[in-house]
Amino acid sequence: METHKHLTVDPVGKEVDVHHYRSMIGSLMYLTASRPDITFAVCVCASDYGGANMDRKSTTGRCQFLGSRLVSWQCKKQTNVSTSTAEAEYIAATSCCSQVLWIQNQMLDYGLTFLNTLIYIDNSSAISIVNNPVKHSKTKHIEIRFHFIRECNEKKLIQDQMNRHFIQRTFKILSSIFLLSNPNSTLIIDSICVHMATFYFEEEHNRVAYLKKHKNNEDFHGIIDFLKSLHIATAITINPPIYKGHMQQFWDNATTDDSNGVRTISSKVGGPHFTITEAKIRAHLQLDDLNGITSFSIYDVFENLKMMGYEGSTENLKLDKSKFSPQWNFLVHTLIHIISKKSTSWNEFSSTIAYALICLANNQRFNFSKMIFDLLASHIKAPLPKTSKKLFLHPRFVQTCINAELLGLAIPLDIYKRNDPSSKMFAFLRKPNKDFSGSVTPLFPTMRGVTHSKDEDKGLHPNQSSTPSEILPTSSTSKIP
Repeated sequence: METHKHLTVDPVGKEVDVHHYRSMIGSLMYLTASRPDITFAVCVCASDYGGANMDRKSTTGRCQFLGSRLVSWQCKKQTNVSTSTAEAEYIAATSCCSQVLWIQNQMLDYGLTFLNTLIYIDNSSAISIVNNPVKHSKTKHIEIRFHFIRECNEKKLIQDQMNRHFIQRTFKILSSIFLLSNPNSTLIIDSICVHMATFYFEEEHNRVAYLKKHKNNEDFHGIIDFLKSLHIATAITINPPIYKGHMQQFWDNATTDDSNGVRTISSKVGGPHFTITEAKIRAHLQLDDLNGITSFSIYDVFENLKMMGYEGSTENLKLDKSKFSPQWNFLVHTLIHIISKKSTSWNEFSSTIAYALICLANNQRFNFSKMIFDLLASHIKAPLPKTSKKLFLHPRFVQTCINAELLGLAIPLDIYKRNDPSSKMFAFLRKPNKDFSGSVTPLFPTMRGVTHSKDEDKGLHPNQSSTPSEILPTSSTSKIP
């Protein structure tokens, strides 16, 4: 079917029974309207301009949401010929307002009050006409019956706004409903061109740490015991069911704000709004890293990496984990796949991972909470890539925060499933790199001989001193047999 062809009357076409369709839609609307967890109403409206190819009348498009659920929509040709895009949008907004008032009255039957309902209008001139009580020469030709929206706005029954992010998200939802979603397609609504982003999961990103000991990884038991003893033990092993719907709603609605002196991420899942802060991440992931270290000088970075046996270049911060001996390689591997934002090039790691590595090795506290929060916030602000694809960043951590902040949230059925990590990684980590000499650097004294109780095996971690180690450990080397 040609998607951009204007529709005209088909005098010889087969008639369809609209009554059955309308009865089903009405039943769905009634069930949705009677849901007790609906907390707000939102309306979006738009129009084309002179889109009808026969009489040049404009077409109104509108949809109403209760909570995150689409309950009413319409696409109908206007009865008047508009002389401007502002007039066409103004008439569409008036039609939308009528539906909003009807929904408000319906909600009163259930004891719910939705006054001052948001109406998103994608035309600033139409918004100005709604807010301007003076009927000047540019609007006096508009029929009086369309001006009642001004009275509704003055009485605070509605409020009009222009929100491109919400409009983009709305048409993205509608496109998926009508099977129009395509990563390379665009929807053009009046003067707004919405490019549809696609979110995706990365199998190797934000994985669960593999901390099982068996005969095939005896040479890694020391670093496994060390990881179990750390204050990040919960964060690297927590494994809640990840719901695709929760992730989609979170990233579709996520915004950042630092106007009150405290940086926050605000979003909504299933209706209610909630916020994420650095402190909440620290609490939900049980990270004992308040006032932790966030960076080191370049000199300190390379001095410490050298003592860990790193054989890569010290002239730049393009670091490669394959230049470590196996146990150190495993530690960096764990940090990259669990804490970082990487989705490709798994051997390379950033200076931030190097800071975390140095702190862990020297019994210092790195501020993982700040790192995770900063990564989430920057991902929200990041522009849409040319591929129109964005990563579901840190899904384990986001789902943990959602579960803690929104108690009693409905559980969907769309669980994201990925393969669990296996012991095969240890054979890969042992595989020598052609640019690596094969020298084995043992773990630092502060990392060896760690014991842990049964409670710690369940995810609990001991309290560790946040005082930085004053004496840097020395290293000795031996050859891999």
